Amino acid sequence: MNGKVKVLLGVFLLLLAVVAGVRWWPKPQAPELRLSGWGPGLRTEKADEVAPIDRIEIAIGQDTGVLERGAEGWRLTPPEGATADRAKVRQILDGFRENLVSVLGSPTAGSEATFGLDPDHRIRVTLRQGESIAIDLEVGAVRKPESGTGPGDTFVRVPGADRAWRIPDRDLRRPLQDGIPGLRDRRILPFAADRVTAITVSHPDAANPLDRRIVLESASAQPDAAEPPSETPKARQWRIVSPQGQAAGDVHRLTSALDTLRAQEWANTLPDGVDLGPDAFGIEATLDDGTRWTLRVSNPGDGGAWLRADDVPGYARIPKHTAQALRLRLGDLRDKQVFGLTPDRIASIALDDGPRRWHFTRKGNDFESLSPRDLPLGRAQIEALFGDVARLRAESWMPSDEAREAGAMPTDPAAQLTVWATDGSRQVLHLGNPGDGGKVWAWRDDDPDTATIASWILERIRQDAESFRNRVVFPFAAPDISRIRIEHPDEVVTLVAGKGNDGDTTGFTLDGEATPPKPEAVLSLVSTLSGLSARSFPLDAPRLSGKADLRLVVTLRDGSGHELRIAGKDADGNPYGIAPSAAGFRATVFTLSPHQVDQMRMRKADLIP
Repeated sequence: MNGKVKVLLGVFLLLLAVVAGVRWWPKPQAPELRLSGWGPGLRTEKADEVAPIDRIEIAIGQDTGVLERGAEGWRLTPPEGATADRAKVRQILDGFRENLVSVLGSPTAGSEATFGLDPDHRIRVTLRQGESIAIDLEVGAVRKPESGTGPGDTFVRVPGADRAWRIPDRDLRRPLQDGIPGLRDRRILPFAADRVTAITVSHPDAANPLDRRIVLESASAQPDAAEPPSETPKARQWRIVSPQGQAAGDVHRLTSALDTLRAQEWANTLPDGVDLGPDAFGIEATLDDGTRWTLRVSNPGDGGAWLRADDVPGYARIPKHTAQALRLRLGDLRDKQVFGLTPDRIASIALDDGPRRWHFTRKGNDFESLSPRDLPLGRAQIEALFGDVARLRAESWMPSDEAREAGAMPTDPAAQLTVWATDGSRQVLHLGNPGDGGKVWAWRDDDPDTATIASWILERIRQDAESFRNRVVFPFAAPDISRIRIEHPDEVVTLVAGKGNDGDTTGFTLDGEATPPKPEAVLSLVSTLSGLSARSFPLDAPRLSGKADLRLVVTLRDGSGHELRIAGKDADGNPYGIAPSAAGFRATVFTLSPHQVDQMRMRKADLIP
């Protein structure tokens, strides 16, 4: 037999073996379990809306629950009428959307716990469409993949069967892992913050009578006709109806707390020792359609607080900080502004703070110092002072009786701040010394509450009168200067400004020199002189009666002259100065910055290119 015949014979035998293998090869095993899903091949993110399932019955151990679709969405029983968690409903329905298929089952007799199908762990899920049962299945344990990623495989059993099947790549227990109560929506009140138009806070057992009933009303803010329309509505304007005499503050904090209210857990009965009876803290919220929602909140403890809302079945446990955001007193709801005035409505301010005593008042469009008499005031400093007083806010309000009993309110105030308004009214604020945490206790005789105020802003107000005096020696601007004379002990330098056709200053020439001076040197000198400010007014400054180290005379375009003399330095190296012709300075010795003086101590050599 030659080689060619051997090859042909080998090919024939190989083909014969393949045909035989195909003929007698074992066929793939048919699935032992095949349950039709409610929507095979359907892709949706709204299973709770589109699934043809209107009732889901769940049994977890001895607990049973029913999820039922209604006109307003899914409801949970028990408790009857509770709003179901839409996300959990979607997860349950998504788990049974596609067909459930398993190739090989395992006997469960005597080994139910191995598959998580024993009575204590199995979950029975029944999906109904009307009276028809779409799916009825016992859900067992989930075996997670070794890689740690993916949903894992779930063991299931048809009720009454003795075999467990493994459904690959599907976790059917996940939405049910928190039990029947975990299927309930954690949102407590079904409305948005901007729908609240009125609030009544009641606390019959409150120590302060003013905290026992607080009534707030609001109205939508009217849009400004001059402003373009906005898609975002303006915040409501709130007022305190009862008790009278208080302006409302940040009520939005309370409405937002109601809007975002979530239960950490739900319970059908209250724990022992928790009282939500008629004397418990209560809030009644009225919505824009007239409906009312009433809730009661227990005292918060380390484990949070409990809440009961009318028409909401069961009791909700909420975090401690949430309970504190709801259990507000009058001091929390009132305006935090201490005086309730804008800067332009303040006519006069006086401080009596030991050695710091002053009284400043408006005088037409300017300001005047009544005490110390004739103190020249700096406009920027005084405007900042009036603004600080107007913006003075309480960090918190506490009933004065309560603060006094706690020993937080001083018997004798350390200082007194008096504010007169333009309408003639007068308010006196008593101030204590800063305590722990940088807070200062403050109170008014006509106010039932005591405030805590941040000490940093009070430090801006509780200053010596000299802190508010005018520091601007030369109030003119650079274009107003027509001539600058700089007198050194051994040299005199004079700069003269030119004028254009419109009368504006065009540049400076150096008297006696044909070459124009250095522009940058002149700019530095002129910038320093215009708006020149004193650094301090030392009480122990020497009299500058001798010859000056440096003398400057500035003549303005209107012909007025301004003189500055500089001689000597203080212990810190700050030069002393005196401005005999400057209003409010004349015989007053002040200090200047060494850098300022260096910029004014120009010689010809510094100016000639």
